[in-house]
Amino acid sequence: MADEKLKILLIIEDEEALRKAMSTALEKAGYEVHQAANGEDGLKLADEVRPNVLLVDHYMPKMTGLDMIKQIRGSEWGSEPVIIMLTNDNTTELLNESLQAGVNGHFIKAEMSIDDIHKIVEENLERKASS
Repeated sequence: MADEKLKILLIIEDEEALRKAMSTALEKAGYEVHQAANGEDGLKLADEVRPNVLLVDHYMPKMTGLDMIKQIRGSEWGSEPVIIMLTNDNTTELLNESLQAGVNGHFIKAEMSIDDIHKIVEENLERKASS
């Protein structure tokens, strides 16, 4: 399991049921989990708690996930967290743009399970801790 100092996680997802399911599962796995339902609130909360991992939906009210990620990556602490984008948009254009913005991984929401998310979070944290 990842280093305890690396276990602060922020979920930014406008689908409440999915956000709560991810939060519950990741809390049970030992993460300190924070939640936001839109990009603007997610950006504010990210600046406050400075999570080690962000799970970010792309299509959200008030600010897209990609716009939020760009702002985080441009901040003084923004190069540090692992950022995983959650979306049902698997277009090459979004994939390329998000990789350029500094996303560490992608999940197609229709194809993912909570176990998949937990696994990718752990893998990215382990990789970060060993680098």
